[in-house]
Amino acid sequence: MGNYSWRSWAAAGKKNEELRDCDLFVLVLWDRWGSSTGSKEGHTSGTEEEYQVALDCLKHEYPMREMVVLFKTVDPRQLSDPGPQLSAVLDFKKKLEKEKTLLFETFDSTEVFSEKIRKHLAKWTRDHEKEISSKAGLAIKEMKPAKKEDESVYSVVDIEDAEQKEDPFVQRIEKIYENGNLTDAEAQLVGEIMPRKSLPAFYEYGLFLLKSERLVDAFSIFQEMHKLALTGDELSWAATAMAKIGGIYRMQNDFDKCQNALNEALELNKKAKNEKAEMFVEIWLGDLLLKFKRPAKALEAYNNAFALTSDFGN
Repeated sequence: MGNYSWRSWAAAGKKNEELRDCDLFVLVLWDRWGSSTGSKEGHTSGTEEEYQVALDCLKHEYPMREMVVLFKTVDPRQLSDPGPQLSAVLDFKKKLEKEKTLLFETFDSTEVFSEKIRKHLAKWTRDHEKEISSKAGLAIKEMKPAKKEDESVYSVVDIEDAEQKEDPFVQRIEKIYENGNLTDAEAQLVGEIMPRKSLPAFYEYGLFLLKSERLVDAFSIFQEMHKLALTGDELSWAATAMAKIGGIYRMQNDFDKCQNALNEALELNKKAKNEKAEMFVEIWLGDLLLKFKRPAKALEAYNNAFALTSDFGN
């Protein structure tokens, strides 16, 4: 498949004429856009030129049947001062968001990248087999995906609800989310986090990363949020961050680390005298213990949660 670089690569390094014989085009971008190729079409880089050739193939009668665009996440500090190369990548990403004709995904680790590639290749193979079978007059039974286990990141009722203050910045970001401008939303979140160290902004950014399936980045942000909250004696916010960390561990089926994180969140909420949040953590602990077949401990956690309900009338 050729030699790849995280900087930018597309369609296994094939030249434009070879792209027209491809069935599947994969474009992966990080923080480099490249330089102009001097093409008569005026493309700003070889990346853009290959992308445009593949897009034209997809629209016309060529073998090309699918295009996949993946963005590797960058350090948040780079978003604060992206420079010309990363700015070009971000502009391309925003262009895809606006056009909504071609979906893209992000990843933050080689494991996530491998999983996304496997998923797209599996889909491409299924579609290809369906097409062949259809031409041959065969019927293919659609396979339903296996039901996923509960991958709770403890967001049903968020811990900080009892204390959260209205934050105009977070409200602005939510409007950007609604409009689908996620690239702008991330840049604004980072721009807010870095200078002001806003806990609501940290939290919103962490949620954004979780929704984007960027668990490594989300874990790092919630760790930083936890540290910052402890420094400012914001114990409920520190508990919120630790519960989210526990949720990420649970998604990775790491029982011990998840339990430790939730126990720390529980202690922080006790110190903060946040009984409502304490109740929810007890419920999450009960669910976790039950999932990993520790019914006696799970019952103890549920009983603790039930006892707390009388303290705040819910």
